[in-house]
Amino acid sequence: MHVNDRFTDYKPFWRDVSIGISDGASLGLVFAAGLSAAGIQSVPIAFIVMTAVGSWAMISGFIAYSTMKSLWASYQKSIRLQTDDASMQQAIRQKQQYLSALQIQEDIVAATVDEIREETSADAAMHWSPPTLQEARFSGIRIALTFIVGGCLVALPFLFFESIQTACIISASVTTPVVWVMQYMKCSLTDVAPWFGSIGTTILTILAAGGIYMVIHWIRS
Repeated sequence: MHVNDRFTDYKPFWRDVSIGISDGASLGLVFAAGLSAAGIQSVPIAFIVMTAVGSWAMISGFIAYSTMKSLWASYQKSIRLQTDDASMQQAIRQKQQYLSALQIQEDIVAATVDEIREETSADAAMHWSPPTLQEARFSGIRIALTFIVGGCLVALPFLFFESIQTACIISASVTTPVVWVMQYMKCSLTDVAPWFGSIGTTILTILAAGGIYMVIHWIRS
């Protein structure tokens, strides 16, 4: 097996890891910045951040699972329509009825027959392996667990440093490059411009964390 083949095999794994860590670290940093500005002690900040990140990790994992399950269902439907003429005719009638209800012209309604056939043929002929239900479950679990890992990177300095300011600076110094690296990997694996996506997300994370810190600090002063 070539190196490229190995990378392709592990691509879903690294995609999920990069998504989970980058999103968990970003969310955790924003929470930590707000709590630091509120004057809460270091150790409580760590536990609050991990509670928030853990809660959102379950949501993110479920969203990932649901998304991939939908992709699987969509692909199976396209295969079924491609091989089952009765299902194809039903899909055509449903789309025609929908367009007719919107008072679309008859020639456009007629054209939808060819559109549906082209869509389902294109779906069935895709050169990608659709996710299975097992892969969808694994993806959701990976994203949830790595989301927590990202939050841990933010929270750990608050467990070891009593000074809130010191812990916040160290946390931000560690988290920011991690967010950039993980976002770069995430964008590379999801066909998004890596430099633009990673730098943009990192800047937004910094602005969000800095903004909430300044707002809460201003409210308390």
